[in-house]
Amino acid sequence: MVQIRPPLPPPNTTRHISKIIQFRHPAYPDDIPELLGLNAVEGEDRDGVDYDTALLSCCIITGNKWREGFIARKDDQGAFRRVNRPYDGILRAPVYYFCLEKMELSEKYPVVPSFDHWRFPHGDIPLPWSEISIPTGARRQLLGPRMAAMSRDGSCCKVTGCAKGIEVVHVVPVDAGHWFNSNDMKRYCQRKSIDNENNLITLRRDIRHLFNHGELTFVAKKPDNARCSQVVTHILCEDGPRRELANLYHNRMLHDLRGVAVEMLFARFAWAVFRGLNHRLFDSLFCVQVFDPKTKRSTTERLSAAQIRARMCLFEAYRGSDLGSPRGRGFSPVTHNGFDSDSEY
Repeated sequence: MVQIRPPLPPPNTTRHISKIIQFRHPAYPDDIPELLGLNAVEGEDRDGVDYDTALLSCCIITGNKWREGFIARKDDQGAFRRVNRPYDGILRAPVYYFCLEKMELSEKYPVVPSFDHWRFPHGDIPLPWSEISIPTGARRQLLGPRMAAMSRDGSCCKVTGCAKGIEVVHVVPVDAGHWFNSNDMKRYCQRKSIDNENNLITLRRDIRHLFNHGELTFVAKKPDNARCSQVVTHILCEDGPRRELANLYHNRMLHDLRGVAVEMLFARFAWAVFRGLNHRLFDSLFCVQVFDPKTKRSTTERLSAAQIRARMCLFEAYRGSDLGSPRGRGFSPVTHNGFDSDSEY
């Protein structure tokens, strides 16, 4: 007799009102949009954000200000009070301000408007990322980079451990190829191009979908009583009251991560943060830090919303990118036979 089993149970979910923690610019009025909004996914009640991740996110979008950046709150008298790292590392208040030391709170420090304008901090990756040590993978010179990555990763998803539906995915998206070259990211690669195993990771198709839409990313976090930081999954955004993604994938260690450059993972984290940057913030005259590919210098300018939008995309579409495909910007999956996949599922 055929044994019919019941349907698979749905994943455990926690029903909470979706909460966004705001991080604002202290020099602009409180009635304009926030600088950055992060989903509250930390804690048993999913009611806060990780202090280190929030601070680093703010530092990135202001031009790598981890030496002088700090988080503050405004008291009842309107004075800004510095917020130190809480005992459990979680920020739970609805609104915070990102401030810079040695700058007046009324001074409009510049914001980097997009990932294209962000410059990679060579030799200056901050804590906790600078503590990360990823074992190198064995070199497979006879294999192409994609098959080398599949062989290195054991043909399994680094997030779920599953072996079915696996694809090879670029960490720094292939559509950011001009950014990759402009920032000399090839120095971290064995094959000196964006399409190399140091910038490739194996993910299950549904995880790749979350990864490429900026919902899931990788973050360096230091567990309590741990000697060093680890790379873990992080849910940046999740709509709706069912915290399915957070319960399944948030703060998960990866399966035997090898051969991926820490610098690529950090750049990918920055890419995901810029996807969450509130561009409504730029609806008026704003101070921004923009990069000029011709002079190879970043400068500070005061631009209108229209001017900022016109300069948001700095580079042309990279040859071989999937821009315009059903997958959207930044997708470059490869199935396990090594051919590009055009479908999401």
